[in-house]
Amino acid sequence: MIPETGFGLVRFTGGSMADLVDALNCAQSARFWFAHQGKLIALIAGGPEFVNREWFNQFKGDLPKDTLLLAACGR
Repeated sequence: MIPETGFGLVRFTGGSMADLVDALNCAQSARFWFAHQGKLIALIAGGPEFVNREWFNQFKGDLPKDTLLLAACGR
């Protein structure tokens, strides 16, 4: 579980984007970052398509098992 303040490193067990967002207790404000080729790619739960475009280009469909992510609740 991610702390109420700050962020945490999580290893996702794999599944859909909805599964990922539901894994936090702050689904409406969840934030995730994935490191790819020296760059952080973000997913802002509930954000507009253009904000999350790079994320969805990187992850077409489900996330692989054991994906390492930074995660935070944007309370």
